[in-house]
Amino acid sequence: MTAEPDGSLTRAERDLVLADLGQLLGMLGLGNFARPESPHEVFQMCLRKLAEHENAITWGTSCLGCAATLDRAYAETCRAERAEAELAAAALTEKERIAKRAEDLGAHYHGPDYDRIASFADYLRGAKS
Repeated sequence: MTAEPDGSLTRAERDLVLADLGQLLGMLGLGNFARPESPHEVFQMCLRKLAEHENAITWGTSCLGCAATLDRAYAETCRAERAEAELAAAALTEKERIAKRAEDLGAHYHGPDYDRIASFADYLRGAKS
């Protein structure tokens, strides 16, 4: 291909590029027909479709719907794991707060239940979940 002096494609070169783009559209199942979008936008659409196919291959399937379902399931699994970790951290923080309060009560209270309060605080500190 040779470019015009201003760097743009000649009409023949542009026709070849558009024909190649049409062939690419057909191969991707997007239909080789005229579109209102610019060639750049159509090419971006092709790249998105190729990314979908690559994702399906990564999941080991040729079904784009199956790959999308797997993507959603994976995203939900990650979300659930993050939520469980946050919940466990919050529960541990609450146990530590209660244990600290029990220690404070034990330090100021030397009645018959002192040992029970101290052992409760120790229990809470030793509990991991």
